[in-house]
Amino acid sequence: MKKKVEILAPAGSFDSMKAAVAAGADAVYMGGSRFGARAYAENPDETGMLEAINYVHLHGRQLYMTVNTLVKETRWMTYTTICFRITRRDWMP
Repeated sequence: MKKKVEILAPAGSFDSMKAAVAAGADAVYMGGSRFGARAYAENPDETGMLEAINYVHLHGRQLYMTVNTLVKETRWMTYTTICFRITRRDWMP
């Protein structure tokens, strides 16, 4: 069985995500505004992340949401709530 190589591109903003899809990336990865470690990235908020997911799916691609920071125990509920909201299919606009 042959394995397909996936081209995975970083996306620090909605515009760079669109550029990666247009350039032929099979998938992109990006962090949200609360749990991304890239200081100068224009990481999307929850609504923006949903728009990005919808955009890549409309183009037959995937989006991997990254968490680039340690999640402290006091913020764990916030983190899991955000992840749950984003991954629920019936919550998407």
